[in-house]
Amino acid sequence: MTNSDYTLYQFPTSRPTLAALAIRKNTVSTLGISSHSTSNLCIVQCRDSTSNRKIFLISVYIEPRHDPYNTLANLEQFILCNNNASFLICGDFNGWHGLWGSRANNDRGDLIFDLICNNNFIIHNTGNSPTFHTVTHQLPRESIIDLTLTSNCSHIHINNWSVNSGLIVSSDHFPITFKVSFNNIALTKNKKLSTFRYNTAFIRWKDIQDKFADEVGRELPSVETINSANSHDLDNIINKLTSTLQKTCDKLLPRSRHAPPKAPFWNENLQSLKEKVLHAHHRLCRFVRRKLPLNNVIVERDRARREYSTAFCAASTEHFREFCTRQTKEDVWSVTNRLIKTKPLSQPPSTLRLSDGSYTSSTHDTADALIRNFFPDDSNDVTDAQIATRTLMSQPINTLPEPNFTFIEILNGLRQMNHKKAPGIDHLTSDICLQFATCFPDFITTLYNRCLTLLYFPRPWKHAVVKIIPKPGKDNYSQLSSFRPIGLINVLGKLLERLIIDRLTFHLNRLRLSNPRQFGFKQQTSTSKAIITALDLIRSKKARGEHVIAVSLDIKAAFDNAWWPAVFARLRHYDCPSNIYYILLNYIQNRTVGIDFSDISVTKTMRRGCVQGSVCGPTMWNLIMDELLDIDLPTGCHIQAYADDVLLITHSSSLSDLQTITNNALDLIYNWGSNVKLRFGPEKTTLTAFTNKANSVSVIMNNVQLEFIVHGFRTLSTITSISIAQLIPLPEKIKSVATIETSKHLGYSSFLPSDIPLEKPSPPSSLLHPSLRTPITFTEISSMEEFSSLSINYSYHIFTDGSKHDGVVGAAFVAFDPCEVYVTKKFKLHPSCSVFQAEMLAIHKACEWIASNSNNINSCIIFSDSKSSLQELSNPYSYNTFAVNIFHLLHTLSSSNINVGFAWVKAHIGIAGNEIADIAAKSAASLHKSPDFIHTPISHIKLRLRDSLMDSRKSFYEQPLTSCHTKKYLPTFDDLSAFLSLVSETPAHR
Repeated sequence: MTNSDYTLYQFPTSRPTLAALAIRKNTVSTLGISSHSTSNLCIVQCRDSTSNRKIFLISVYIEPRHDPYNTLANLEQFILCNNNASFLICGDFNGWHGLWGSRANNDRGDLIFDLICNNNFIIHNTGNSPTFHTVTHQLPRESIIDLTLTSNCSHIHINNWSVNSGLIVSSDHFPITFKVSFNNIALTKNKKLSTFRYNTAFIRWKDIQDKFADEVGRELPSVETINSANSHDLDNIINKLTSTLQKTCDKLLPRSRHAPPKAPFWNENLQSLKEKVLHAHHRLCRFVRRKLPLNNVIVERDRARREYSTAFCAASTEHFREFCTRQTKEDVWSVTNRLIKTKPLSQPPSTLRLSDGSYTSSTHDTADALIRNFFPDDSNDVTDAQIATRTLMSQPINTLPEPNFTFIEILNGLRQMNHKKAPGIDHLTSDICLQFATCFPDFITTLYNRCLTLLYFPRPWKHAVVKIIPKPGKDNYSQLSSFRPIGLINVLGKLLERLIIDRLTFHLNRLRLSNPRQFGFKQQTSTSKAIITALDLIRSKKARGEHVIAVSLDIKAAFDNAWWPAVFARLRHYDCPSNIYYILLNYIQNRTVGIDFSDISVTKTMRRGCVQGSVCGPTMWNLIMDELLDIDLPTGCHIQAYADDVLLITHSSSLSDLQTITNNALDLIYNWGSNVKLRFGPEKTTLTAFTNKANSVSVIMNNVQLEFIVHGFRTLSTITSISIAQLIPLPEKIKSVATIETSKHLGYSSFLPSDIPLEKPSPPSSLLHPSLRTPITFTEISSMEEFSSLSINYSYHIFTDGSKHDGVVGAAFVAFDPCEVYVTKKFKLHPSCSVFQAEMLAIHKACEWIASNSNNINSCIIFSDSKSSLQELSNPYSYNTFAVNIFHLLHTLSSSNINVGFAWVKAHIGIAGNEIADIAAKSAASLHKSPDFIHTPISHIKLRLRDSLMDSRKSFYEQPLTSCHTKKYLPTFDDLSAFLSLVSETPAHR
């Protein structure tokens, strides 16, 4: 049995949690009582499904001397408020009384005795078995302070109550075990929360493809049936499809089972040492019972504990060290982010505090409060502008429609989805859906195009199962604001969302319509770009002697309150393609969300908001925010956003003008929010002054005075610890990351001459239309026989290669015509370029050569020994500049009926063309000419920075007047490194 088999209830506060309840899953539905629980008092309710009689399970810990929570009085008050309920109370009361076998009474014991008598409780302690044992000054000491109490009623029966001294050896308290039965009570069970049903982790789809296709194909309607279907028929077809896929998966796939977590560093040595501790503990217990001398036994027990503890710490530390130094795709910062991203404990069902200060009282009340909080109803339209916006929403739109979806487009959409992400209510993960699409390309393409034709988003795909996720870093999980809702949507529904949004995004990118000051939910944007943009403006204004203020604006429950009429007003403003507009209009109609909470389910129709977890949600939110970013603010204002985080920067040479500008801008922003039914919260809106006098201005939002942030941070000298840990100094690492991000933003670097630019990704607007994005497929060749078999299918053969050696970089391709006459083209790259760039350049130039000779070529195959380049071209959504240009060339060639194939050839297997290309690429690198390509990859900047970071460790340690004590023994960084290398080889650190 593991922790994952139990639901753990605890109610942490500012003090350590000392009372908890672990309830085995799938046995009974439970509800934590937040209103009366504390770190020392854990109350959980079980519900009778027939009589609604309440049963409370209570865990208690009362501290020996001072009880900061007045736990006993709170417990008694709760019992009085629920006098018709039944109670099972267990805990460490730290009270003595003869009633439960203590040799003497104390004040705490008398109070507990009164509690038992006043409520007619039954105490199940036998009085002859101590529940606490310890050894002090070589003498055993024991007492009975852990009590088991129940109501004196017919509903709760305790059997086989006993103290088990050998069950857990890590505590001075002996576990108490018993069996409890709830007579004549039909206890309900919790709803199953996971939407995973099928375990596809180890499925070899090729092995079951024929069976899968056969099982599904028997039930599918014809393509002609889909093409003639109306919206009602389409719903029925999708329901039938879902049922068929589920039945097929039930036959062919294993069910998903939750694997219990294991400590990754656990080994046989730790298991052996743990058993020694158990043996020593049991031996000590036997000596105590027989009243034998304890000195040697205690020494043995303590030695076993120390050995186990030392080995445990060493194993876990070594595993952690390996994790931090593991060289994979993760860099230092992604590892760090994983470490500092604290994942809160899973929060079991508990009552919640409402806005009026009261608490929910039942599972239904709590679930209803959650769903209404996260998916609020739309408010009445109170202004003429709001009424006009809503009316405009349903008016006809006369724009050109988008063309039909293609199968490649559908396939690409499914391939972009992660099959490890939780599916929707239909339990079908993306790999199952991908297998279906692969087997039935005509069916799935016709199905989605029928949706587009009917301008209809099917109802079976409009429901989201909502998971309530606790936010990290919260102190109190009894607040509604401590959670966020994540919607789980059927994969096939998410795929239709993706197809729609890809078309809309292409339209916005092609015409450059979306506001560039939105840095969230968009391609090629990031927090780094948002920060750099803001800091560049602040620095430039400060350099001119102006006062600067930054206002971080908080939108209350932004995504939950997104107003749909505002979204469609913006779509009209952007001349959205008509069929995309209308299918999105249908998308928001009759959408439902459902929450499974404890033993009940609640469902609600959405009236506003974006489901977090949907594909449409982020784009719909950005459409609303674009209107804010386009507002004509007073001179001296700059506004930008990252998703729903809005930053206003104001500047002026005059403090009075700065105050006026800032307040006027905030009035405009607040009024805009009112018009689109978004509320800015002044209480969470913060001000930062970037000049000394700027914090003297008075800034007001909605009649609330805003406060400036003035923070002081504690500092600690960490030079020695950082050096011993062999870490990069944090200031230097921050500078390194800033240099990388600034270089990406500006397009050049201080490590390079001013005339050598950085390679930048192509803008989204340069990609082909989504219906035209086709990935290349390539054959892998590892022998001459395979080469000969493939090459006869093409009239022209082109071999490409790239080379980097001795600080020079070159690329080349060699083209053979049917008469075996070949053309060689060589290209020189800047020395800072990578071999990957050389390989991509060679393929790009080869495609250009084919296009320029298209009158003479009807088929051609390109051979490359760079698998990474061909894999890049397998992604039709790549923003790599070479890849984008190659895709455009391939589309042009395809339109001219020129067939271009690709193959990966293993290097140096005797293929003459490959060897000639290799020689030509090396020759090109040494050409005495200016480079044909000079754009440096960001990897070159990272390499240069990595070298400088290694050097920074030495100068960091050898700073004067630091690490003085350590430098007495290890005066230089080389001495420290040699010492650490020696220490790491000792057995204790292996």
